[in-house]
Amino acid sequence: MFINKVSPSKIKVFDECKKKYKFKYIDYLKEDFNDTLSTDALQFGQYIHKILEDGVNCTTYEELNAIAKSVRSQFTFGKEKESLTEVSLRNFLTFNKPLTETISTEMRFTVPSPCEGYELNGIIDRVVMGKTGDLLVIDYKTSKRAASKRSLYNDAQMQMYAYAIHKMYDVPIDRVTVAHYYPHLDKFVSIKYPANHVAMFLKDQKGKVWDIRKRKKDDFHPVINRFCDWCGYKDICPAQGADPVKAEKLIETIKAKRAVEKGHYQKTKKSP
Repeated sequence: MFINKVSPSKIKVFDECKKKYKFKYIDYLKEDFNDTLSTDALQFGQYIHKILEDGVNCTTYEELNAIAKSVRSQFTFGKEKESLTEVSLRNFLTFNKPLTETISTEMRFTVPSPCEGYELNGIIDRVVMGKTGDLLVIDYKTSKRAASKRSLYNDAQMQMYAYAIHKMYDVPIDRVTVAHYYPHLDKFVSIKYPANHVAMFLKDQKGKVWDIRKRKKDDFHPVINRFCDWCGYKDICPAQGADPVKAEKLIETIKAKRAVEKGHYQKTKKSP
C-alpha cells in the first residue's frame, strides 16, 4: 500500500489498530461517533483550540470570551462542558502572559524525512520564540488527565514536531522544547529531546512506513484495545461484531455516495 506522506496521526492510528488505519486512510471513511460522550469530547477540544488560536494575542478575559461566543455555534457539545470554558480561558491568560513572540499558530508543515521515499507533514498548534532564540512547540490538549514527562518523551507526534521545527528553522533539536498545555487543568508538561533520541524515533517510523507499504488491503486486521470504546468505526468493525459482508457493502455504499457528491461538487464548480 503506497504512502508518500506521513503524519503523526497516521502513525498513531496504525499503532492503535491496523483496521482503523485502513478505514481512515485507505478507504477514506469518516468516523461516525454514535455516542454523545465521544462527540462532546471531540467538539469541545476543537472549540478550545479555535478560541486559543484566534485569541493568542488577547490580554483580557472579555476579549477571549467574545471570541468564544462568536464561534460557539460552530461546535456541538453538552452544557456540562460549558463550565470548563471559563476556567480554560482564565488559565490560558495567565499561562500566555510571560510568553514572548508567537511566530506561528496552526502551522501546516511538510518536510523531507531523513529516510528516503516519503515526507513528514502535520499541523502544529503554536510555535513561540524565546529571548535566546530557542523555540517552544505547544500542543493544546483537553483530555481529562495530563501526560507525564515519560509519556511525552516517547510521544511520536511531538518528536515529529521537534524534527520539523529543527529542519524549518535550522535550530538544533536540543534547542526545541515541546509541550502539552491543558488549559482546563492549568497543566503545562514540557521536554527537550536529545538529537539521538529523535533519530532513533525516525528510524523506527521508517520501519512502520515500510510495514504499511508492503501490506495488501486484506492485511489490515483489527486490534482490540482500550481505544475501541472511543472509535468511530465500531459499526463496521469485525472485532466489534459487525458482519464482514454487510460492513463491506456499507463501505461501498458510502464510497459511492461520496463519489457522487464529489462529482456533483466538481460539476457545480465548473458551471459558469
